[in-house]
Amino acid sequence: MSAKRGFIFQALATVLVAGLAVLAWLVCLGPGNTYEVSQVAAAGVALLVLLVAAELAGLRPILACAAVTLGFTAAWTRNAAGLDTTGLYAVGTTMLLIGLALATALVSAVLVGVRNRRGHPA
Repeated sequence: MSAKRGFIFQALATVLVAGLAVLAWLVCLGPGNTYEVSQVAAAGVALLVLLVAAELAGLRPILACAAVTLGFTAAWTRNAAGLDTTGLYAVGTTMLLIGLALATALVSAVLVGVRNRRGHPA
């Protein structure tokens, strides 16, 4: 379906998905620096649903992955930078960025593979 969606849709949808990734951080984790396992799991599920929904709606996989990864990482980093006095938040940001990039790429590749196998263009 993404081949049928134009530049304006792709641009607006990318910004919307990034904003929703920030909202997922805010709702699931929110300000602070201590997270429960259930909060992290909820954030993961929210991001998974967001990524899959974005791609099924026609957002190109690379844009969906980038929007989810950068939106969530930016929100987490903004909070962590304000709380950290050691500068180690940069290590957390790097780990989060790499982990989310790999995870979203993997989910996206599986989704594209499933859709191609069923005869739907990516």
